[in-house]
Amino acid sequence: MTEAGPADGPVAFVGDSHLLAGDDATGAFVDFVQRCPSRFARLVLVGDVFDLWLARPHLHEEHHRLALAALGEATTRGLAVDYAVGNRDFGVETLPGSPFARVATELLHAPGGRPAWVAEHGDLVNEDDTQYRRWRAFARSGPVLGSFLALPGALGVSLSQWLERRMRTTNLAYKRRFPTEHAVRRAERHFAETGASFLVLGHFHQELRLPARGGEVIVLPDWKRARRHAEWHPGGAAGRVEIVDSR
Repeated sequence: MTEAGPADGPVAFVGDSHLLAGDDATGAFVDFVQRCPSRFARLVLVGDVFDLWLARPHLHEEHHRLALAALGEATTRGLAVDYAVGNRDFGVETLPGSPFARVATELLHAPGGRPAWVAEHGDLVNEDDTQYRRWRAFARSGPVLGSFLALPGALGVSLSQWLERRMRTTNLAYKRRFPTEHAVRRAERHFAETGASFLVLGHFHQELRLPARGGEVIVLPDWKRARRHAEWHPGGAAGRVEIVDSR
């Protein structure tokens, strides 16, 4: 993972916008991205920007193209955009012509030396969810992922639309309760290993702040419904994080 973009300056974190064809969230997301270069040095997308993303141009629909065009234009205005891959994202790390400075399939570090923050989508936080972990390993294995991404356009789009509907109803037992103990334990491990003071998570569609030894867990609300994002601002030893309205 190469370092790109400014290492200092304010950072915005957005999680779980779950953009779909024909919904008004796509236009709102584009508007937000267009405002970012005048406000932030970096935008970190903490996974699941789309309700499902098979990240190949021939499989993209209009909402994919609109959002990616806005992100690409924002980078030409000096914004660094990073992506922490979510559970509904496939092939982002190998997307040709990607607008992203950095893509992390698991943990994303703030650029520079000792990171003030680290971010990940959050789907691996609950270590008890072995069913999902098996599915993730299977779906992201080279042969399976390669087959999905190589599908012809019409078939790939039809399959992705079916998967969108299917994924909304899966694994509900592990989505009803936030795994506080797992999140805090995971954050404390990250803080000890990296020196970071904040762990930013998406995935759970809840807005939470949890103290942990060495720092704090910031859980992002789902942007699609809440239209709220987190901001990290430099200053002091580790800076500060607040969750604010995106409108």
